[in-house]
Amino acid sequence: MSMVILAFGALMGSFLNLVAMRSLRGKSIVSPRSHCEYCERVLDASSLIPILSYLVQRGRCKYCDHPLELRYLLSELVLPILYLWIFLRLGLSWAFFEGLVIGSILYVLALTDLEEESLLEVHLACLYGLAILGILLRFYQRKLPMGFFLLPMLFLLLQFFVERYLPGRIGDGDLMLLIPLFSYFDPLKGLAFFFIAIWLALIPSIICLLKGGSLKTKIPMAPFITLSFFLVYLEGDMVLRAWGWIG
Repeated sequence: MSMVILAFGALMGSFLNLVAMRSLRGKSIVSPRSHCEYCERVLDASSLIPILSYLVQRGRCKYCDHPLELRYLLSELVLPILYLWIFLRLGLSWAFFEGLVIGSILYVLALTDLEEESLLEVHLACLYGLAILGILLRFYQRKLPMGFFLLPMLFLLLQFFVERYLPGRIGDGDLMLLIPLFSYFDPLKGLAFFFIAIWLALIPSIICLLKGGSLKTKIPMAPFITLSFFLVYLEGDMVLRAWGWIG
């Protein structure tokens, strides 16, 4: 089963990369068919095999020999790992399929943020729609996390924290991305999720500073928010025990 999950993740990684890049350019994700961005030749089946095609073609277009961006390979490697991680922690369950959808939406948002520091409203709307469906289901099952009831207060605290300590570092789009994700956590895990995202973002900030940059340089936050979300979503109890927040 793990191999099936990995293969599906690789296919989805390739597709979601296309979704992210075409969305940024305002193009349809259905047509035209997949083609080389440089010579515009339509790709045949042998050029569309995730991971393998990139390696066999040595990272170059089969037709014009132009080097392909590394993000194609990374998209087909990272998402399968995420899918497998979700499967190993949640098994074949409703939570597993919910996790796949959350991961897919967050992955597209992370790609667009990395590419153009842009979080598109259509992708955020998908995330909010999923969060609302999750809230309704958990309300029906009487399993609604306390984090949902604290959303208004958390939003105000986030605004204060960002404006006071991280001016210019986290934009409105990042805040809009954080808010629906809190509905999946209780208060402790919600706080852990937020602070882990900030700490992860400090790594490139420090690297930028060591290279002569400024700490005020804006860092794309969506990738760190995504990683932080799944660290807490899948390993939350372990994280809280490591911090001594629970016994």
